[in-house]
Amino acid sequence: MKKQNKPTVDVTGKEAIYHHPEPGSSREFPPFPASLSLSAPWISLQESPVRHCITLAPQDTLYQNHPPEEVLDRRELTRFHDFSREKRRREWLAGRIVAKLAALTLLGRNRERLQSLAIGMEPGGRPFPERQESKTNQPLFLSITHSGRHAGGMAAHVPCGLDLQEISARLTGVQDRFTSPGEKKILARMIDAPEQKLLTMIWTAKEAIKKCFLHDRSAIFGDTSLIAARAGKEDLLLVFRILDLAPAAEVMLYDLEPYILAVTLDSHLTGQTTLAQRLHDPCQNFLKLK
Repeated sequence: MKKQNKPTVDVTGKEAIYHHPEPGSSREFPPFPASLSLSAPWISLQESPVRHCITLAPQDTLYQNHPPEEVLDRRELTRFHDFSREKRRREWLAGRIVAKLAALTLLGRNRERLQSLAIGMEPGGRPFPERQESKTNQPLFLSITHSGRHAGGMAAHVPCGLDLQEISARLTGVQDRFTSPGEKKILARMIDAPEQKLLTMIWTAKEAIKKCFLHDRSAIFGDTSLIAARAGKEDLLLVFRILDLAPAAEVMLYDLEPYILAVTLDSHLTGQTTLAQRLHDPCQNFLKLK
């Protein structure tokens, strides 16, 4: 992995803001700080491979600090009250808050004006900006995730996928439904980790792919297959072949113990040569794992 410039850190209120500098011609995702803690909300604004923003935060903190009436518009508030279970309301509200924070940060707007952006849902379940007070010339895409006690939101100018999963042994019993021995072998060659962690990595990566590329499909695990991997100091790059789609998809995984975070972008829209595209070049097939 190429040496990355270290991010600068500004702390505003209770949120840590990580601004990652443009890493020149490299298209690698800048790694999150190794000391990153999920005990408080944080925002990562990144410039590569395309400008995007990610927010993660404890659901309890969001629920306590952001009353629904202050962050949701009228239609969102109606949806919020339609949920009968408190746990579902908490997850749904937390997801909307982190997605709005990511979007407003990406657009350079006041992050305190959460009601200025309303989020709707497409038929396939993908969130989208239903209403904004001020328009932008660039399209805006969103992704929302929640697991355990945390929620995550992502905003980008190309389709994106974000997934956060708590490492769990429960995936061991259902692994035949979403992965194969070959995929596990690829990961095991890259990192030394317990099976439940490897399985969580594969599950999380494929969920992120679904949100970015296959959001309109009900079954996706049979449509994706891991074909290559590369381990960095603080991240893991996975390349997946997606049925009926080209080029292949790249997913960055981050180990945020006890969670795995997966991030993907529709890279072919960035106009840059991706690792997945280089895999098809016979002169640069060093990352293929057989």
